[in-house]
Amino acid sequence: MISALNFDYPTNHSTNGTLRAYMGYSTNFQAGYNAGFLSHCATSTGFLACGTTDFIRTGKRLAVGWDDRHNRTLVAWANQNRLTNADSRRVRIAVGVVDNTTLGPPFDAPVRSSVGPGVACKSGEAGGYDCILAYVDDGDTVSDVAIRRFSNYATTTGYAATWDPTPRSLSISSFNALTAWFHNAYFYVGLVTASGQIRVYRSLDGATWSLFTYFSGQSSVVGPSSVSYFTANNQIGWFSE
Repeated sequence: MISALNFDYPTNHSTNGTLRAYMGYSTNFQAGYNAGFLSHCATSTGFLACGTTDFIRTGKRLAVGWDDRHNRTLVAWANQNRLTNADSRRVRIAVGVVDNTTLGPPFDAPVRSSVGPGVACKSGEAGGYDCILAYVDDGDTVSDVAIRRFSNYATTTGYAATWDPTPRSLSISSFNALTAWFHNAYFYVGLVTASGQIRVYRSLDGATWSLFTYFSGQSSVVGPSSVSYFTANNQIGWFSE
């Protein structure tokens, strides 16, 4: 369980203050859970070993996926930096965990997103790549949902990525967080349109996308979230207006 904590660090309401991600973790949430700020390696002393750490700083929803090629969790977020615009909203991805509240060293995606991204992986299924990143380019005046394919590879300190140089478009606008998953040979992206309609798009290769379904009579003020399995049933949820 991961969520954003809504006060600034290091000083509330300060010029350089940023929001930190807060999380709870448990083997059985009905019996209780532990909580703490979510951090990542800022410097490293070895593979998934931190020298120093820093908080995950974002004001948008985080995306969590599973890289089955490397058997590692990956977390993607739109970075928040109120002092450097070029660094703000840059999508960062961390693959692997050091402990319950610390992720491995993140790498920068070649995109900036104005919404919380979505991420999903299945080894080799994205046209030879392993993963997709769903985002809304920060400079897109119509806020079209875009896709970039990528594959992670191990380094001496953690992971980095090889990227498909060509962004793909769903040709649909969204101003809210996205969600993504893989199921039975298809990648899926769930979103809320500019008019509030909940839609799901799918693709066999992460490059060519089509509308899979929409929920008639349902609308949401925030982007949907999903719980998915590679082969079993999936769930998508939202807050109704």
